[in-house]
Amino acid sequence: MFRHRPAGRFAIARRAAQFNPSAARSGCALLLLAILAGCTAAPSAPLVASDPSDPNAPTQSVRYSSVLTGYTSQRPVGPLPWRERNERVTPKGDAQ
Repeated sequence: MFRHRPAGRFAIARRAAQFNPSAARSGCALLLLAILAGCTAAPSAPLVASDPSDPNAPTQSVRYSSVLTGYTSQRPVGPLPWRERNERVTPKGDAQ
């Protein structure tokens, strides 16, 4: 009944032996450096185009395009004979 107790004590002692204080200090130092690096000011982004706050900045001309360009009506139609529709889409030649 009490045979599992020494195994449990061995597992706890082994776990304590795996702890490395210098590795823990190094890990804490890296974590602190990562937190401090996150608090630094972000670098200013390079401007790809002209400054948007400049009223004299050149801009592209505006052109109008209708929202309905390319629209085709999609009204429902009555059913067509299925045999003719199938024959229209079947491959031509020796595929049969």
